[in-house]
Amino acid sequence: MSLIDYLHDLDLKILHVINTNLAHSWNDILFRVWSSEAPWFALAGFFFLQTAYRRQWGNFRSLLWLGATVGFADAFAAQIIKPWVGRIRPCKLDEFVRVVDGCAGSLSFPSNHSANGAAFAVFWLLWKGPRAGALALGCMFFVGFSRVYLGVHYPSDVLGGFAIGSVIAVISFAIYKAWDHYRATRIAKKSA
Repeated sequence: MSLIDYLHDLDLKILHVINTNLAHSWNDILFRVWSSEAPWFALAGFFFLQTAYRRQWGNFRSLLWLGATVGFADAFAAQIIKPWVGRIRPCKLDEFVRVVDGCAGSLSFPSNHSANGAAFAVFWLLWKGPRAGALALGCMFFVGFSRVYLGVHYPSDVLGGFAIGSVIAVISFAIYKAWDHYRATRIAKKSA
């Protein structure tokens, strides 16, 4: 057995354990919610309102940059990586996969939900620090797990999405910090 075959078999075994062995009607509801945009809108909305309440208007720039980072991760995963890899979703190939909430689209790698979640969580971690970052990373994990539970992604799709979103977030945050530093330096020179 080649390494690729071994990894594919391992992927299928983990998928079946999560998708079938953990099956329960309450889990179906819970992971449908986690797989929706609701956790991210709730988290972003909370921090948006907190920023407005504290009148930290400079943070709105960061929130917009964060939104652009997630949008870029989504487009990169969906428009470039998915067509290039061309992996079919498990719910379209495997008759033993329990489909909980439909099997949207045909391409599987990487998981866009996971790429978007990682882009959000890693950017947030770098921006806000470990306490706020831990909450976002927890959300990211549950979103990724939900995609496997619902039968629409292999575990490696989720891990690939996490990796792609994380790399994009780190690069985006570095560019943002460099731009912010440049901007602050220009303002300081003008006022001197």
